Amino acid sequence: RNQPAWVHALAHAVNAGLGNHGQCVRFFPAIDTNEPTDLVADLKELVEATDVKTVVIIGGNPVYDAPADFDFAGFLGREGLTSVHFSSHRDETSQLATWHCPLANELESWGDLLAVDGTYSIQQPLIAPLYDGWSPLQVLAVAADRKESPYELVRETVRARYPSAAFERDFRKLLHAGVKEGTTVTGMTGAPLFHNEIAQAIGSAKAVPVVSKDSLEISFRPDPALWEGRYANDLWALELPDPMTKIVWDNAALISVQTARDLGLRSGQMVKLTVGERSL
Repeated sequence: RNQPAWVHALAHAVNAGLGNHGQCVRFFPAIDTNEPTDLVADLKELVEATDVKTVVIIGGNPVYDAPADFDFAGFLGREGLTSVHFSSHRDETSQLATWHCPLANELESWGDLLAVDGTYSIQQPLIAPLYDGWSPLQVLAVAADRKESPYELVRETVRARYPSAAFERDFRKLLHAGVKEGTTVTGMTGAPLFHNEIAQAIGSAKAVPVVSKDSLEISFRPDPALWEGRYANDLWALELPDPMTKIVWDNAALISVQTARDLGLRSGQMVKLTVGERSL
C-alpha cells in the first residue's frame, strides 16, 4: 500500500491482462465516502485552534502515536481545556487528560458492523461490563443528547436500515444469524482504472525522486505483532518473530545491500538515524 500510484496502476494493468479481475482480484465500492481523508490534518487543525474548550477522545492514544509534527501532549495541557479520554487502561493520553473513563471492551458492547463487501452484522455483548465501562455508542449517544440504551439505539438503526412489517421476528433472526442475509456483494469485476488513466499513472513514474546515499528515504512501518506499540504489554507479541526477517526484540534499520555498501555499513552495525533535531 505504500507503493506509488504508478506501481498500483501497473499491477492493475497486469491483472486485467491476465483476466484476474472478478476472479482472484475483486473491487468493492467505498462504504462511506464521507470519512475524513486526512486525519493528521484534522488533528493538527484541532491542536492549533485557540477556541477549543472541550475534547473527547474515544479509544486511541494520540499522545503516544500522533505525528511528531505537532505537540498533542502540550495541547492536552493547555490552560482552560477540559479533556476526557475513554480507554481500557490508563495510558499516556489518559495520564494527561482531565478525566479518564473506562471504555468497554468490544465483547461488552452493543453495536453494528459493516464489512468491506457490504455484509451487515450486529455486535452483541457476551458479558456485562466488568469495570462499568462505556461503549463508544454510549459516549456518542450522550454527546447527541440521546437517552436510549445502546440496545435500543441498535434496534432503531436496524429498523431504519431494513424496514419490515415483522420487525421483531426479523430482528431476532438477525441476532441469531449474526449477519443480515442478502447484504454481501460479490464485488465489481471491472477494472478500477481505464487504460488512459493507467498510462498517465505509469507516466508519472518519471517524477519519482531518485534515492541514493546522499538522498535517503526512510519508511516507518507498523510491526505486524506490536503495531505501533499499542500491544507492547502483550509479552507473547514481544517474542513473536517478524514474519519476513525473523527478528525478535531488536529494533533494526533495514537497508538495501547497495545503499549499505555506498554508506560503508556492515550487517549488525549500530547506526544513528537523524531527521532535523530528532535522532534514533
